[in-house]
Amino acid sequence: MDSGGTPRPPSSPTPSPTSTSPSPTPFFVARDWVKKYFVKANPTFDLSSLNSSTLRKLFAESVDKFASVIASSDPDLSGFRNPGGKLLVWHGGADGQDAFCREAMPLSVGREV
Repeated sequence: MDSGGTPRPPSSPTPSPTSTSPSPTPFFVARDWVKKYFVKANPTFDLSSLNSSTLRKLFAESVDKFASVIASSDPDLSGFRNPGGKLLVWHGGADGQDAFCREAMPLSVGREV
């Protein structure tokens, strides 16, 4: 809450106890992914101790733990299609990911897109 009692969104800066200027606050989704629930599963893990080297290690740890469950690098969706799965995809082309969609669609629908 701010000084007027108004609730503050989780990602907004939090005033530092030694200053009136805000200090950065981690994006709550990334913070909770790392600390609380998945990568470290430790709510007391100190995110402020991360630097570029430890962040790379943390990222590699996350990939090792979760790629088999949530990775999206394999465009073969036949395991979803074969039992009758239906998928509606809405995707913009500005981010360069349309190549993945062009690879995935033929494998999914059985024809070239």
